[in-house]
Amino acid sequence: MMRVIKTVCPKDCYDTCFLKAYVENNELVKTEGDPENPVTDGFTCPRGVSYPKRINANRVLYPHRRTEPKPAARFERITWDEVLNTITAKIRGAIEECGPSSILHVEYAGNMGLLTYRYPLRLWNALGATSTDHSICSRSGHEALSLHYGLSYGLQPEDLLEAKLIVFWGFNAAVSSPHMWRLAWKSRKRGAVIAAVDPRRSETARNADLWLSPKPGTDVALA
Repeated sequence: MMRVIKTVCPKDCYDTCFLKAYVENNELVKTEGDPENPVTDGFTCPRGVSYPKRINANRVLYPHRRTEPKPAARFERITWDEVLNTITAKIRGAIEECGPSSILHVEYAGNMGLLTYRYPLRLWNALGATSTDHSICSRSGHEALSLHYGLSYGLQPEDLLEAKLIVFWGFNAAVSSPHMWRLAWKSRKRGAVIAAVDPRRSETARNADLWLSPKPGTDVALA
């Protein structure tokens, strides 16, 4: 019996697509964008569509160890006991030699699922490891925005429908945020102008009404 489960994509991108997941015999067989959500609007990216393949056929099931230095891509399969013992030994060695603060926990939102994103924090908190705000650069970006605008904030995707001028600055939305790009085009049909600021003639720049191509490093002067 086929069941349809409404969910959202946990990937770290701008869209957080609303998905319809089709499950048969407890196996995911199909995913598609939910047409009832005004932003997802019935379609999702190739990654969202390929979830069944990723989950059922294209998974890393066993740990591997590199056998040659980079850039060679040669690995050997090892057991779970081997990999856990290796990691444990390195963590213990760092703590014994330099203390728990010598371990830096760095991650970002590659997958926003609760189990993969929040649950592992328990380990690093228990060890007393040094943590960032989940990245090296995100907080600095927010601070820079706050210096210019007073706050670090954005806009709701639906706000694009009311815009008269939409500027994608160093942002190839046509590729990395297809739903925002689609909303921008809906706004364009109502008279809005789309501008792209990018040294590279990206997909967004090629399809914009106005393309500004500053030399790298001159963004501040242009702003």
